[in-house]
Amino acid sequence: MVDGKYQAPKGVPQLQTCFSIDANDILSVSAEDINSGHIMKGIIINRGRTTFDGIGKMR
Repeated sequence: MVDGKYQAPKGVPQLQTCFSIDANDILSVSAEDINSGHIMKGIIINRGRTTFDGIGKMR
């Protein structure tokens, strides 16, 4: 979950986003509001999900 939500003026937001996945299937996400410089970050951990091999066996 991304923390640090905030109110911004109406208009078209300009966001720069970055996604990265490490060897442990941890997804890191960051987004920066170009106008305000406000940065939000979040981490998604892939626990208890079916593996690619497991999905292949279901077919």
